[in-house]
Amino acid sequence: MVGDDYVGSMTDTRGIVHPRVGLEHFRLNRYSPSDALAPYVDRLWCVSWDLEDGEVFDQPILAHPTVNVVIEPERAAVYGVPTRLGRQRLTGHGWAVAAMFKPGGARPFMPGPLRESVDRAVPISDRWPEQGSELVGSIRTMSGDPAAVEIARAGALESFLIRLAPAEVPAETADAVGCVALVAAHRELCRVEHLAERSGIKMRSLQRLFAQNVGISPKKVIRRYRLLEAAEAASHGGHVSWADVATDLGFSDQAHLTRDFTAAFGVSPARYATG
Repeated sequence: MVGDDYVGSMTDTRGIVHPRVGLEHFRLNRYSPSDALAPYVDRLWCVSWDLEDGEVFDQPILAHPTVNVVIEPERAAVYGVPTRLGRQRLTGHGWAVAAMFKPGGARPFMPGPLRESVDRAVPISDRWPEQGSELVGSIRTMSGDPAAVEIARAGALESFLIRLAPAEVPAETADAVGCVALVAAHRELCRVEHLAERSGIKMRSLQRLFAQNVGISPKKVIRRYRLLEAAEAASHGGHVSWADVATDLGFSDQAHLTRDFTAAFGVSPARYATG
């Protein structure tokens, strides 16, 4: 049940650009999914903000390579794997409740290969016409104590996804989730060949597995996680040896890291580190 396993607001800030600054402007809580949904969903997350009149805050996001189902007061959509830096503009008061799938975990809930949903946002009412509209309406009308409402919203979203989940985890889903988990957990996996060797899946099969179940290629997934780790290193403050970071993350040299990092985040690693 959502709420029984509270993950917290600061656990794993990868994906949130300049997380220390961002968390001064909004509140972020994460909850582990129940066992029934755990093969597919990484976390339920809830964000809320209460800004001063006239205050505007833009939060850049280089998200994990996965699908999110997000419900807000004015929008409710299924967001496919993003390939570009995104931005969320916050003003006034607001909230959102969402489910972040494990990379590779969303395929059983989607109508086609995940490559078809990359960089797309589909309204929940279009993806699941009757059930989705009921879910969104129910969540938007919840009221009461903010902490209790947050947990109720996350619980309603989780229950909805549990009803959509297959009785058994498809083998391809398990393989895809397992492969991306290897990439996320092992910084030394910096080439597709390394992943093929570690997973025991041949290169061509690995490419097809990712196209169908993740949405982007193994190479792009590997690069995304290595860049997220570089940004995480920078976000901690203090001196950062970018040459050492480049070596640790498997880039050929510091210049390679700088080019890829700047393309993803819009600024160089050094500028990112200064905030």
